[in-house]
Amino acid sequence: MKKKSALASRLIAWRQAKGLSQSGAAAELRIKIDTLQNWEIDRKSPLLKTVEPVLARLAKDGF
Repeated sequence: MKKKSALASRLIAWRQAKGLSQSGAAAELRIKIDTLQNWEIDRKSPLLKTVEPVLARLAKDGF
């Protein structure tokens, strides 16, 4: 099985630590749920302009 990307691992850890569903996490991050799902399973790589605010939020929360 392929190892998850750093982004996927951080997203999953953040979401689980906050007790959020994928839809709840997507809403909190202000992204579409299918975008979150694609990132979590490494189906698609995000564009920098899309992922910057998400990474900032994860870092703010310690992830």
